[in-house]
Amino acid sequence: NRKAVKRKIKNSLAAEVSEKLIRSQNETNDSQRRMVQVAERKVTLLEQQVTLLERRALAAERKATAEEQLVLLKEKKLHQQCRNEIHALRMNNLKIL
Repeated sequence: NRKAVKRKIKNSLAAEVSEKLIRSQNETNDSQRRMVQVAERKVTLLEQQVTLLERRALAAERKATAEEQLVLLKEKKLHQQCRNEIHALRMNNLKIL
């Protein structure tokens, strides 16, 4: 009887240890799964930030190009105004002579 009792105790302890081990492995798997999900979310956020920065850089580039073109147009307009004024002055000089 003692052997049977010892065997039952051992089996009971073995079952308990096995249960705890399985529970521990499941918790570890859950924990790892959560860590992977968190890492994936972080990667997604970083990708979104990179996309946003790329768009901002492109917008800044376009703005700079537009500003350069505006400056060139203003210079061209001023140049044309100067030419018109010079032409008008020459015409006035010819009329005076």
